Amino acid sequence: MKVVSASGGDWELYNLSKGRAETDDLAAREPDRLRKLTDQWQAWGDKVGVTPWKTLPGANYKPAA
Repeated sequence: MKVVSASGGDWELYNLSKGRAETDDLAAREPDRLRKLTDQWQAWGDKVGVTPWKTLPGANYKPAA
């Protein structure tokens, strides 16, 4: 399983053993698993000092479509 969040957006959840292309977001169907993995990510981020996206200079930058 893999959790990702693009530029501070919502978390997405993918089962890479069933779809390596990350086209089937399981976040809504597996909220407990999503919460567990995002909690683990946050604990790791706190431990290593990850800076929240919203606090970075230029965090309001929006690339052109």
